[in-house]
Amino acid sequence: ADDHQSANAFAAAKGGAVTVSAQSLTGGDFANMGTTTVTPAPGGSIAITVGDLNVIGGATISSTAIQGRGGDVSVTATGSALISGAGSAIRSGGDASSFIVSPAGNIVVNAGTLTVADSGVIQNGTTLDVAGSITVTAKDAVILQNGGAILSQAFESNVGNVTISAPSLTIDNGLIQTSTIQAGNAGNIVADVGTLT
Repeated sequence: ADDHQSANAFAAAKGGAVTVSAQSLTGGDFANMGTTTVTPAPGGSIAITVGDLNVIGGATISSTAIQGRGGDVSVTATGSALISGAGSAIRSGGDASSFIVSPAGNIVVNAGTLTVADSGVIQNGTTLDVAGSITVTAKDAVILQNGGAILSQAFESNVGNVTISAPSLTIDNGLIQTSTIQAGNAGNIVADVGTLT
């Protein structure tokens, strides 16, 4: 698959959707697969269905909206999913360098085994956004290690919930966090797991 697939909107139109189906997908070397809008129109949705997924080396799967709502991001890896390395991310929200408050879309990740490691993140919103929800479901295990994190963030607005469902959840120098800086309420973190270590 093309590591640089994107759908951009620069007029007052919704960003186009990105849909990928493959046996395996690897993004590396700061590759980006996603949608971007710079108008009040909402960002396009992203739907990825693969056997195995590797998001490494600063690669991202993202829906970014400079003014409008970020698109929803849905990722399904029937085998393993790995998000690893600084800058590697699955995210929805505004541009962190912009001062415009943009609502983030929702993120749904389904995997056999999900590993978020070495400063990789699943992130909804920035400190300037209105954060959506993050839902992670794994058939076998969710592993957060060596700075790997699942984050839902906002500034003055309410923060979406983070829900994790898996037989096993391992947090080894990892992080699950919902946060807001000022008036908003931090979202709930719900871990429906068999074993937590």
